[in-house]
Amino acid sequence: MHDTARQQTLHTGPNQSRGCGSLTGRVLQIYPVDLESGLITFQDKPFVVGRDQTCDLTISERSASRRHARFDRTANGFSITDLGSTNGTWVNGLKITILQLTSGDRIRIGGRIFKYIATDQLEAHYHEAVYSMMTKDSLTQAWNKRYLLETLDRELKRRQRTKRDLSLMVLDLDFFKKVNDTYGHLIGDELLRQTSDRLRETLRDEDILARFGGEEFCIVLTETSQEEARVCAERCLKAISDKPFSTNSGEIGATISIGIGVAKSSETCDELIKQADDNLYLAKQNGRNCIHG
Repeated sequence: MHDTARQQTLHTGPNQSRGCGSLTGRVLQIYPVDLESGLITFQDKPFVVGRDQTCDLTISERSASRRHARFDRTANGFSITDLGSTNGTWVNGLKITILQLTSGDRIRIGGRIFKYIATDQLEAHYHEAVYSMMTKDSLTQAWNKRYLLETLDRELKRRQRTKRDLSLMVLDLDFFKKVNDTYGHLIGDELLRQTSDRLRETLRDEDILARFGGEEFCIVLTETSQEEARVCAERCLKAISDKPFSTNSGEIGATISIGIGVAKSSETCDELIKQADDNLYLAKQNGRNCIHG
């Protein structure tokens, strides 16, 4: 639902709230991952999140304001309101002032990310979120390293049977440390999320995009030769460099460097990753914003 339409559904009158009976809202902390104590509940009373110890949920980090955001009961469920925070309250990647929540919304407050879960869909969404935390990087929504290694091992074994092409790209953002040092880690996180989004839009559905660690990503390209992998890599370079990233600190330009590895019949996961990673190092040495391999 469009944000404007969702904001028009907000009704907070006390009679309306009482008329709906008791209702429980829940958010699950998915970044950093917290399966044991990450499920947070709230009901009719306004629920405030922030750095101050008097908040209903305290986030002890400087990226959160003292009173950052508030969850409120509405006639249609729950809404979230930003309380004039320094770094903003974000829902599904968009900065909001007040918004009616729908089940599955991803909420960022400070450096933490939560998933809103409606009461009537608690079990399904909870198990979905747990599976996602086990297989996906919660910051970028790319697959995580564990999933990458399992997939790459499976594809290498399949290649040994079928003899079909298999390529791997390893890439990272150029001068990413400078972004963090200049703008702070929250802006760095924004850059990583948007990089993942742009890469995902560039790739085929069957390609596997995973965050390998830090600012480094891997892309598994099944049935793809070295020449075809280079064509894909060129598209990825352009997707990142052609347009600045829109962040909370303004527009920031970025580039990536890419190393390509090509599977051979005797290669293991570690050997294929090392081949691509060595080529990434050579791309960096050749001036960045380029491809090697």
